[in-house]
Amino acid sequence: MPRQPPFFERMTQSVLLTQMSNAGVCIAGGGSLWLVDAMHGGVGPYPGTTPAGMATVAAQAQGRMVRLALTHLHPDHAGAEQIRRLADMVPLTVYCADPHIREWDLGKAGLVPLADGVAVTTDGDSLTAVPVPHLSPGRFTLPHYALLLEIADVRLAFCGDGAPDADAFGSYGGILTRADAAVCCYAYGFTRRNLAFCGQTLRPRILVLNHIPPPGTDARDACAALRDFLQKAQPPMPVHAFCREGDAVRIGHG
Repeated sequence: MPRQPPFFERMTQSVLLTQMSNAGVCIAGGGSLWLVDAMHGGVGPYPGTTPAGMATVAAQAQGRMVRLALTHLHPDHAGAEQIRRLADMVPLTVYCADPHIREWDLGKAGLVPLADGVAVTTDGDSLTAVPVPHLSPGRFTLPHYALLLEIADVRLAFCGDGAPDADAFGSYGGILTRADAAVCCYAYGFTRRNLAFCGQTLRPRILVLNHIPPPGTDARDACAALRDFLQKAQPPMPVHAFCREGDAVRIGHG
């Protein structure tokens, strides 16, 4: 009888996405542990990274390098204090295309600058940042990027606070096509047009909508509003709403 590979080896072509705080996501798979926009102090209705969240990351890392990718440097996506705190707990490398990150005190964390549209490869994983406008470009002027993370043969597109549509993504949209999963900001402006762009251009097998104020923290129940929107919009792909810390979905090829 042929030897069955260990469970870990059998799962190398799948990744687990777990919600941390509003826009923050933890991605585990193929022996790697990545975070996207997951170390920050929070602002307004969006809570910051909790001590429990940091402890969970440290426990999952088990001494391995943790890699933190940032779409932009707004305080509800990235915070120097939280990055330093995590770097005191585990080996940490930060990946960011905004040159302002060089002005931050990252403590023990290493820094890998990203260039527009140029893939950076590390331990078999690949990360590419592409410039896109912020959802509110007139209000927020810091550079903003969408990210393509390829890990364990799985393609993950992260829109950050960029509106997923042809006007925003322009010629860079092609880099993010054929994603196994796309993680997009659900602001109240997410429309059928954004949904159509995701289905037709990004073409993800799964769409994850996050950056949602937790229930009870805003005057409008964002999760309920999202459910109502999806019922009317009839999306062409499965949609997962990440409303609370710990919400998770597994993406893979079998």
